[in-house]
Amino acid sequence: MQYGIRLQALTILTLLAFIARLVSLPIMRYTAAFRTYYANMFSVLLELRLATCLVRIFLYKINQCHNTRFYILATKISILGEYTGIHIFLLIAYSSITCSFKTSDKDYIYYFHKINAAEVLISSLEYEKALSIYDELIKTYPHHFYKDLHNACVCALRLEKYQEALSLASALVEHGYELEDFESQTFDSFRNQKKYWNKFLSDYPQLRKQYEKKLNIPLRSQYLDLYEVDQQIAPHHTDIRMQDSVFYELAVSLSNLIKESGFPHWLQNKDTINIRLYTMLRHYCGLKNRIANSEELQQDSLYARMDQNDIPLLVKQALHKGLITPDLYEGATTYWDYSNPYGRLAIWIDFNTEKVYPFLWADSAKIPEINYRREQIGLPPVTGASSDSLLFSTWYRFYPFQEIREAFLLCDTCNSSHDFMRISVPILNKARNEFLQKKDQSFILQDWNEIRETHIMGTQPIINFKLKQNGIDTQ
Repeated sequence: MQYGIRLQALTILTLLAFIARLVSLPIMRYTAAFRTYYANMFSVLLELRLATCLVRIFLYKINQCHNTRFYILATKISILGEYTGIHIFLLIAYSSITCSFKTSDKDYIYYFHKINAAEVLISSLEYEKALSIYDELIKTYPHHFYKDLHNACVCALRLEKYQEALSLASALVEHGYELEDFESQTFDSFRNQKKYWNKFLSDYPQLRKQYEKKLNIPLRSQYLDLYEVDQQIAPHHTDIRMQDSVFYELAVSLSNLIKESGFPHWLQNKDTINIRLYTMLRHYCGLKNRIANSEELQQDSLYARMDQNDIPLLVKQALHKGLITPDLYEGATTYWDYSNPYGRLAIWIDFNTEKVYPFLWADSAKIPEINYRREQIGLPPVTGASSDSLLFSTWYRFYPFQEIREAFLLCDTCNSSHDFMRISVPILNKARNEFLQKKDQSFILQDWNEIRETHIMGTQPIINFKLKQNGIDTQ
């Protein structure tokens, strides 16, 4: 709120300065200064552009207006006023209004994009920059996810900022961490700092008590009761209509529970109930998708009345309120949705350039639209080779191009693409397993290692070279 007051004050000062400049024009008309002013109009425009840049930097630094509408509008106003400088006032005025909202009303899409940037920095071992992003978000947003606090804490430990690590470790306890979670190798350096570790141990009982106090056991029991019924009907049920009928009734019950008590905050914490809640959300979003994508089901009287399933809408609202992460949101809301609204991820492997990067398996004309939808829910856009940083924390970063090439060329009986793949598989498995064994498990990052769909190009020149070696006509 204090930043909102500062912005309003800055708006008033900007307006006063603007009025003062207008008032001074008649006086300046009869002075050399006025003539010099117009003779140096280029300087004035440059001054305005400089002021604009300073305002932009100011607005970004205070990070009090991180909502999607402001971000888009600020960009449009900036472009519109590129040569006028008038948008300085417009930008500040609009931000004063939007920043006066309560912090609890914040849209978390910007938060998720900043988290994506921090995780890429962690993969690049740039812990100082990553921690700076986490610090900014922790100060600006009212609540956070345990994985983000965990990553921030590990960054602080890597930088030997033990006082900050202590504060973050305390926040982790308030997000479900127990003492045993701090016994892993990840927190060795923290435990070795006796001053901070002993302080943490003395604070732990009270912190844990505060966490348990917020659990709301009666409400959890209601969710667990619904989950128990879900699991009784879900596994391998032969009567799909019976299963869908029960799922629908459960979806309505879950919707009513969320509307009465609010979307639960448990997904922000390290909590055993999370997978159960996610499973139910996924089942009931999947039911709605199956009906929406099937004319046959829509014409079936049983399914035609299943129109009170509000789970997808409630999950979307939870996303914007920072109660569920983008990856969980995507996983739940796209279940049984074969349109792939956020794209089907695959890995492009190019032996010509020895580059590996993620890409969206879709018509190239649709990729901008898919990336737009991804950005709208806080997922990183995937733009081919320029997105290779998303794979920094994966074994794909160390793809064994040279080893595969040499093994194929040394194989006396290898002459085809089938042979190339046969030679590649054990080398790839070895590279992946070695990476995973050595991988730094200290951070909680999105696991791009699990993308198994790969598209390989550039192998034919290698095969042709091998054929020529063996005296075989490549034609």
